[in-house]
Amino acid sequence: AGGSAFDCSGLTSWTYLRHGFALPRTAQQQYSFIAARGHINHNLNTLRPGDLVFFSPSGSPNNIVHVGIALGNGKMIHAARPGVGVVIGNIYAGFIGGGRP
Repeated sequence: AGGSAFDCSGLTSWTYLRHGFALPRTAQQQYSFIAARGHINHNLNTLRPGDLVFFSPSGSPNNIVHVGIALGNGKMIHAARPGVGVVIGNIYAGFIGGGRP
């Protein structure tokens, strides 16, 4: 798998697994997994490259709908939506937190 075959959490799971760390499958599960360890950072300015970045349109940690990987300077890599594939873009509105296991 790769390229446009990923959804957002599939990309993050695959990337972390290639570096020896297994993540839960969905964006919500990944957020909960990291939050349970106390590793969620809510300040966009202190994210580090490699951190997972989570998005919730409602602002609720119980409604995580998207995840990407921080690259630094307000950018992330993510599987945008069907038909678009994996892209680099800005970390956008709806950001609720980020971190790594």
